Amino acid sequence: LGMLVAFTVVSFSSNRLFAKELPTKTQLDQAMDDSISLLMANLKRSDLGSGVVIASPSTTAPDYFYHWTRDAALTHESLFELYSKTDDANLKNQILALAKEWIAFEAKTQNNAVGSVAGLGEPRFLVNGQVNTADWGRPQSDGPAARAITMSLWALTFLDRGEANFV
Repeated sequence: LGMLVAFTVVSFSSNRLFAKELPTKTQLDQAMDDSISLLMANLKRSDLGSGVVIASPSTTAPDYFYHWTRDAALTHESLFELYSKTDDANLKNQILALAKEWIAFEAKTQNNAVGSVAGLGEPRFLVNGQVNTADWGRPQSDGPAARAITMSLWALTFLDRGEANFV
């Protein structure tokens, strides 16, 4: 949630470049709601499979239309924080479903990564879960650790919910 709040403040502030006043609580709340809506829309894109987190919709100059392990983990860490702090039951259910889809997609990517250049430490995948073997973006070794940390947070949540079969 901290990253999402920081993004919200930076996004809001960039629109009021060099403003002399800080945004009001109402303005920040609205910016936060807008950020959550945009994030959820990005994670539920109809042109992507479930669980995919793209770095950018751009496919040219630069092509970032990939599922990056680190970016996906950090996105889901923010979702975990939002899940932990919200009282909105509908939002909680949406976040839980997204987390389960992401974990399932990560399992698929890991199965596809066995025997690849970086093995289970692959930094980036195509949106269909296949390994992207292009040289750029390598090495990037923090993604698997970020993924493990975020998945551990979710595992504890699923255990608390009595969903040990998912863990």
